[in-house]
Amino acid sequence: MVRFLTRRAFGFLPLLLAVATVTFFALELTPGDPAVLIMGQDATPEGLAQVRRSLGLDRPLAEQYVRYLWGIVRGDLGRSFRTRTPVTEDLARTFPVTMTLAVGATLVASLVGIVAGTISAARPHGALDYVVRVGILTAVSAPVFWMGLVMIYWFSIRLAWFPVSGWGTVRHIILPVAALSAFPLASIARMTRSSVLDALTHDYVRTARAKGVSDGAVLGRHVLKNAFIPVVTVIALQFGILLGGAVITETVFALPGLGQLVVTAVLARDYAIIRGSVLLVAGSFAVINLLVDFLYAALDPRIRYA
Repeated sequence: MVRFLTRRAFGFLPLLLAVATVTFFALELTPGDPAVLIMGQDATPEGLAQVRRSLGLDRPLAEQYVRYLWGIVRGDLGRSFRTRTPVTEDLARTFPVTMTLAVGATLVASLVGIVAGTISAARPHGALDYVVRVGILTAVSAPVFWMGLVMIYWFSIRLAWFPVSGWGTVRHIILPVAALSAFPLASIARMTRSSVLDALTHDYVRTARAKGVSDGAVLGRHVLKNAFIPVVTVIALQFGILLGGAVITETVFALPGLGQLVVTAVLARDYAIIRGSVLLVAGSFAVINLLVDFLYAALDPRIRYA
């Protein structure tokens, strides 16, 4: 296990290097000049040259790339082109908001999705199965922004149970988490139903029932544990998607998260913020995959890492 952990840790380095390289050169190929956006269309050539010099954009591209990589090694992601604040400070301020949303939505989606998928598979083609499947289809089909606006209208405006926007209390978190959890909930419930139905056809289930074990005990002690590995994979993938794609939810509810920061940075051609955000999300997703590998071994003792 130690060798596996060490190998995977060193495997992060080429991954982060590839992400940093692709992000750096992809941004350089995009149209638009950060100096023009900062100074305005009426800026003089001298003013634009001075801004480019202060941002380091006047240096050769290869030198900018080497400086960028060396900054990553030293833990320095540069400064925002707009505000001139360190990128690490902006990420430290906004990333906890996005992480809170992603973790909360994943927990809600996992709990409700696993329960719904198990209930649906326990009585296939019954009334509850059809209700769950219709709910899954609805959750998959409903856009996140539409869910958010509907929740704001009913629970914030009509009933006044929750604030419309903002951040800082538990009441600010409930509606964004509920809206964000709809799509992953449907995916997790669908995978749980499929995995449980497959596990119910195995010989150990028939043996347990032949011994007089109740259906609830069969599901809890035998079926769920053996059906859980593909569900864990879906949960991990959905968490990564939520971590990098919460921008719509943050926009609808006006939350000061990473998604809002990236949108503002894209509109302003703030390359430093974009590069740092992409690198942070990629590193977080790599760590999540590593944790999932260890969870596989905990769920199935037959899995061993050389």
